[in-house]
Amino acid sequence: MTIMGLKTLSTVRRCALLLCAAALAGCYQYVPSELGRPAPGTSVRTEVRGNPTFEVGDRIVRDVTQVDGEVIRWEPDTLALSALGLRSIDRDYPGGGYTVRLAMADVVSVSLKRFDGRRTALLALAGAAVAFVAQQSLGGAAKGNDNPPGGGEVH
Repeated sequence: MTIMGLKTLSTVRRCALLLCAAALAGCYQYVPSELGRPAPGTSVRTEVRGNPTFEVGDRIVRDVTQVDGEVIRWEPDTLALSALGLRSIDRDYPGGGYTVRLAMADVVSVSLKRFDGRRTALLALAGAAVAFVAQQSLGGAAKGNDNPPGGGEVH
């Protein structure tokens, strides 16, 4: 295989990994929390009012509208999360696992992150179709013949 072929294959693999990661994220959805408090370690998405400001590592995130994270502790007046991501009015920020404390008075809703089997099946079917088409198109181009360029025959 040529150097160019190896670079192309490497790029294809990187793209495939990125697509798989995106598809895996699509296997989950957030559903409204039933009454009761999610146990510590539960992945949640919280909608907040009042556009609070949080210190996340060395960054100050202002005008927060949503926090995704894992429940650390749920007390009557405070919800402590290990933040995975924060959404402000104008953009998204990584949470880096830093602890974010939300006043329960500011929490509009809490949704639980759940595995969605139907979504996963659809993504798997779409992925299989894309892989098949890619294999057919790459497989056809990769097939060589014994004749050198120019139409001569190899003896």
